[in-house]
Amino acid sequence: EDELDDAMFTLDKEKKQWSYEKKQLTEKMNNEADNMKGLEDVEALKSELDVFQMTLNTKVTELQHDLDITTHDNEVLMKKLKEISEELEVKVKQIESLEHAKGEALKQLELGHKKSNADLESFEFQEEILKAQIKKGLETIQYLQNKVPIVDEELKKKELEHSKSKAAFNTQIAELQKDL
Repeated sequence: EDELDDAMFTLDKEKKQWSYEKKQLTEKMNNEADNMKGLEDVEALKSELDVFQMTLNTKVTELQHDLDITTHDNEVLMKKLKEISEELEVKVKQIESLEHAKGEALKQLELGHKKSNADLESFEFQEEILKAQIKKGLETIQYLQNKVPIVDEELKKKELEHSKSKAAFNTQIAELQKDL
């Protein structure tokens, strides 16, 4: 977010610089006209000013578009990461609940030893169900833990793309400054 703010600040600064340079070219054109160096010089300056303005507008539009894309991609990745984190939190709570249920079932099983064999079989069946649920919960956790590095990798790729876009942006700005 700070990088986006910096990019917006830099874009605004560049826009002000280009506006200043446009004003200087306009003043230069007016001075040339005042000095009556010739209509051709004035027309050449007007043409140069128009080309500069079109180039400036194109560059600003391209840079804004790149910034918008990078911002959107970053928001999408953050949303995905939040969703996965929420899913993981839900699964952890389910496991805690299953662990608690398992503990309760084991207590009941101990009491069931004093009861008939029928009660014992019933408790063993409940234990098997809980084990299956715990196994499924653990598999779900493993699955979600395996997904986290993939999302992290996607985030890193997007950050790299953002860095490349920012470097290209800075290069374009430097070239524009050089051209001026």
